[in-house]
Parts: sequence; structure tokens; C-alpha cells
Amino acid sequence: MVTTAALAIATTGTPALDTGTSRVASLVVVTLTPASLGGLRDATGLRAAELQQMQLDRYAGTVLDLSGVELGREASLTAVAARERMMPTWSRACPPCLRRDGVWPLWWRLGIAAVCPLHRRLLVDVCPRCGVRLLRGASGSRADC
Repeated sequence: MVTTAALAIATTGTPALDTGTSRVASLVVVTLTPASLGGLRDATGLRAAELQQMQLDRYAGTVLDLSGVELGREASLTAVAARERMMPTWSRACPPCLRRDGVWPLWWRLGIAAVCPLHRRLLVDVCPRCGVRLLRGASGSRADC
């Protein structure tokens, strides 16, 4: 079965991370290569600036130090993610926010993200109902559990 993520990876030239159960476009969440940016722009119709605002590298030099990330080298992303406590393949979430509008803000993937400022509650990284880790966009994760 071809997933939407696999199709996006194949058609946009986006680097991916094999998690064992699915292929996640992990580097897409962090930064875009020129080829990925062009492929995603063509596939979505979004402007390059809009796509770049969807990447964790928008926080580079402020709350993230992305030095050491080498596109196409999974180990470099793993090391930087651990050092910076960022979550390129999973996310935290605020269940009331998800129930309200279903939007997964990018800042939920930052290690410093701990509390929803709107609902004043701790963000969760597993579904409170079924206990599945929140792997936004990967097979097996659920936003509507």
C-alpha cells in the first residue's frame, strides 16, 4: 500500500527517515533542500516562503541550533535532534486544541514546548485514550482517537 507520505516523498524528492513501520519525511520538518522546496511548491501550489515557515529551521539561531544537520545524512539529524531536544518524527499536542481545530502547530515539536498557553495544560506526547505515541503524519498515529 502506498501512503500519502510515501507518495509525497517520491514525487517531491524529499529525504525520508525509515522508522521501521513507516517512512517519515523527517528532514522536511527541519529544513528543505532546493529540490524538495521546488517539488513541494509544485505539488501544493504554496509559495516558497509559506513552505519555509513550516520548517523547524525557522527557529534556527533562536531556540534551535541546527549546526551539524547534513541533508541526506540521517545520523546527523538524530544527533542534532537529541542535542536540541526537538522532535522531527513525533510531536507533543494539546488535546483540546486538536479537538477544536485539528491544527498541529510546529512549535509543539520543540523540546521547550511543554504547556499550551491557551488551555494552560501540559502538552502530551502519547494519546491519552490509546497510549499511542503521537507520530503526526505516520501510519498508526491518530489525531482523532
